[in-house]
Formats: sequence, C-alpha cells, structure tokens
Amino acid sequence: LEAVHVESDWTWEQAMRVIINDKRYGALKTLGERKQAFNEHLAQRRKQETEEKRFKQKKAREDFLAMLQESEELMSTMRWSKVTMLFADDSRFHAVERDREREELFEDYAVQLEHKERERAREGRKKNLIQYRALLESCDFIKANTQWRKVHDKLENDERCSCLDKIDQLEGFQEYIRDLEKQEDEDKKIQKEHHRRNERKNRDEFRKLLEEHRSSGFLTARVCWRDYSFKIKDHPAYLALCANSSGSTAKELFDDVFEELEKQYHEDKLRVKDFIKAVKIVVTPAWTFDKFKAVTAEACDFVEISEPNLKLVFEDLLDR
Repeated sequence: LEAVHVESDWTWEQAMRVIINDKRYGALKTLGERKQAFNEHLAQRRKQETEEKRFKQKKAREDFLAMLQESEELMSTMRWSKVTMLFADDSRFHAVERDREREELFEDYAVQLEHKERERAREGRKKNLIQYRALLESCDFIKANTQWRKVHDKLENDERCSCLDKIDQLEGFQEYIRDLEKQEDEDKKIQKEHHRRNERKNRDEFRKLLEEHRSSGFLTARVCWRDYSFKIKDHPAYLALCANSSGSTAKELFDDVFEELEKQYHEDKLRVKDFIKAVKIVVTPAWTFDKFKAVTAEACDFVEISEPNLKLVFEDLLDR
C-alpha cells in the first residue's frame, strides 16, 4: 500500500485496481485481513497527512513572520492593503493560504513592532538629548540667567539641536539651567563656608596674639585699646581680622580679654594689699620691684599672681 502510494481518501476499489496483481497482495490470506490492513493504512496515512499539514502551516507562519521582520519599510501603522502590495511578490506571503490568517499574523506582529518603534524612538530621543546637553555645556555664553530665545537663535542650525522637537529642546535647556543654578548655589555655599572659616581663623589668630601679649606682659590691665591698636596696627593678625566682614571685631575681642585682665588685676591687688597689711610692711619709693617680689614671695598663694600684675600692684603702691 505504501509502495504504490495509496492515499487516505482512496476507496477499496481504487486500491484493488493498483494492488490486485502485486504478489504482496497474497501476503494476507483472507479478504477481511486485507481490508483491515487497508483501513489501518488509511488511518495512518490521514494521521501523517494531518501532521504534515500542521508542520507546513507552522513553517508557513514562521516564514511569514520572518518576512515581516526582515522588512525595513514595514511600519506598525501601515494599512493592510499596503502590506499586501509590499509583499505581493514574496512567496512566503502566499505560503499562508488564508488572507484572514495573513492579516491576523500581521496585526499581532504590528503590536510587537509598535513597542519596538516606541523603544527605538525613546532611545533615539535619549541619545539626541545627551548630544544636545553636550552642546549646551560646550557653550560658554550660557549662564544660569541666560534666556532660551537667545540660545535657540544661536544654535537652531546645529544638527544636535535640529534633531529634537522644540519642546524637547526647551525642556533640555530648562533642565540644564536648573543644574547651572544648583551648581551656582553650591559654589556660593562653598565660597561662603570658605569665607566663614577664614574669618574664624582670623579671629582665632588674633585671640592667639592677645594671649601671647597677655602672657608676655605686653598687654595688661593698664593698656587701653587706643594704645594697643596703635602698637599692633601693622601686625598681620590684626590686619587680617580688620578685613573680616562679620563676627567679632578686633576691639570686641580685645575688650573680652581686657575685662578678664582688669578683673584679675583687682583681685590680685586686693590679695597683695591684705598681705602687706597683715605683715605690716610699708612700701617706700626706695623699694625696687625685685625687693617687692622677694618679700611677697614669702606668701605661697602669690605664686598664682602673674608678674605683670604684681608689677602693676607695686607701681600702684609707689604712686600712693
């Protein structure tokens, strides 16, 4: 039956005319066995034909989709009538027999194609915006307060600008201006912080100078600001502090130290006078400071009194 190509739609009579004289016809002894084998062959052949048809249809659909994917002219918005004209000479188009099935395959593919087109458009727009941003960054004349019209008039003929819609150009420009403003604000903050630190450093240096002069006796409770400022008017620490635009002034820092000096001087003076009174010492103009210091050295609690203050007390006693 297979050798003579008996098809699935043959009748027993058709098969008999072809196989009756074949010696293999007698392989089965009874007519019933022969008809049973014939019917089994028809069933097997129908099953095989169904599989072949299914495979052929599947292959036709795959080739049809491949044809759509290969086309560079095809667009998701294209009308079906135009699609049929586009692929009229392609055998893969006609391999799908039913026109409705061809149209459905195209419609399904068009949905996928639309997503790809949108994605390509997004990627293209993103790339163009990056190039446009680079163009804006290369223009030294663009500042945080530059107007859009001025920029557009200068750059409209540049392909990195013309490849974008005006609304995209405007949005890209506005975003760049916002970044410039943000950077400008950051720079101002950094500059302000740097300025603040410098001024604080200037105050610290002047405080350090005051402390050095206090320790050395150059600055005492008898030195007024007028005299002191005249003596240090050329000192770098004083000049730097005078350049400050905010914070404590040199005189204010001096007043803070002078107030402490004056308070400490009066306390030290009272302690020395109490000591002299207690031991009944009379300080005369003939006394030297070294003698006065030697006498007061007997009081161990005077160790805390600075020599400049002790000298001021001595001078005060001589004046009296």
